[in-house]
Amino acid sequence: MQLLKQAGAKSKLPTALFVANDEMAVGTLRALHYAGIRVPQEIALVNVGDTPFTTHMAPALTSLAHPIAEAGEMAAHLLLEQIAANDPLPARNIMLSFDLRIRESCGSNPEPSGPFF
Repeated sequence: MQLLKQAGAKSKLPTALFVANDEMAVGTLRALHYAGIRVPQEIALVNVGDTPFTTHMAPALTSLAHPIAEAGEMAAHLLLEQIAANDPLPARNIMLSFDLRIRESCGSNPEPSGPFF
C-alpha cells in the first residue's frame, strides 16, 4: 500500500479490482481506504462470494454469488459415483451458474444500500 500513497500513484491505478472472496474484498476495501483511494469513485471493486455482510459494507460490495448448495450437492454426487465405480472416472467439466449482484462498489448502482443510508 505504500506505493499507492506515493505522489502520482492514483493516476496509475487500474479502473477496477476483482478479488477471489469476501474476506479479500474487505481487506482490499480497507487498504484502499487507508491509501486515500475512494471506492467506487476512483476504483471499482467486485468479489466472489456474497455472504450476508457484503450488503452492509460501505460501499456495499458488488459480488458474484456462487451456488454453494448446488456445488455441495454436485461434489457429493461425484464422490458417491467415484466410490461406486471402484476405478478412476474420466475427467469432466461441470459448469455452475453465478449470479451477479450489482451494488455500490462497482459504481453502477444508483441507489445506496446498507446500514449507513
